[in-house]
Amino acid sequence: SRKSLDQPRALGLNDLLDRFYIQYNDYLRMVQKPVKLQLVKGLPDGDDVVMADYEGVTKVLNQLLDNAIKFTADGEI
Repeated sequence: SRKSLDQPRALGLNDLLDRFYIQYNDYLRMVQKPVKLQLVKGLPDGDDVVMADYEGVTKVLNQLLDNAIKFTADGEI
């Protein structure tokens, strides 16, 4: 059975991506992995707001970044 999703709410993607960038950069430094994380924002602040399930979006981003780090020996993500 599929868990019901939270109600969509306004979500600023740039702020969310900034938080993930800081969190994962700190992690990469802590584990001393030779991987560089690069963040390129496609939308200016203010134009980056979407209606979305915050928990669902953060879960997907965490899984994508965790896998990218796990399967990248060195280089950029």
